[in-house]
Amino acid sequence: MSRGLAEASDLGRLPSVARRQEPWRRDRILDAALKSLADQPAEAIRIADVAEKAGVSPASVHYHFGDLSGLILAAVDRASNEMFDERARAISLLDDPAAKLDRLIEMGVPDQATPALVIMYTAIHAIRADEAAVRAARVHVYKQVDLYAAVIKEGLSRGDFEPQGSPHFIASSLVALEDAYDLYLVVGVAVDGAEGRSQLRQYAANTLGIGRRRTGGSAATE
Repeated sequence: MSRGLAEASDLGRLPSVARRQEPWRRDRILDAALKSLADQPAEAIRIADVAEKAGVSPASVHYHFGDLSGLILAAVDRASNEMFDERARAISLLDDPAAKLDRLIEMGVPDQATPALVIMYTAIHAIRADEAAVRAARVHVYKQVDLYAAVIKEGLSRGDFEPQGSPHFIASSLVALEDAYDLYLVVGVAVDGAEGRSQLRQYAANTLGIGRRRTGGSAATE
């Protein structure tokens, strides 16, 4: 079992208060929290404001999430899971490992910072203050690395890739590059994701030998 999947149970346990009751109300509160986190820093979020957006009482928010930290953690948890599920579904529709790799890169560095990306970065302060949130963030990274590593291993087994390093190391590097260029988008350093995607594709081509088997020369770059 991969490291990410082995630790993914941490996400399912956070938070545990009343997860089995009134799922429609819990989901509505999470929707409101996600909208709030996409618009403002985590430290500016107030339970009363989230409750008003969700059309519930503050007591209902406390009932389902315990406190503000639990609410923010649950919102980040859902954003993380949605990002992973969307990418996993997208590559499941493809057969060619190189096409899967390119699709992961395309989705990993979008042209505009998505609400999920904004939430993941603007909630860093809250995440660092909570041990369970740190574990959940670690799981998020492991799962993204696992996606890349699985594709790299598939390409290796088919003879499409010639990795210059272990699949896990290359996958970890790709995720690290994603994080850097996504942060550029969130803080406004980059106007779009074109440069980031180009850099990831070039790194992937160089380290995986994409194109070398066909051309007998150096890997093509974007």
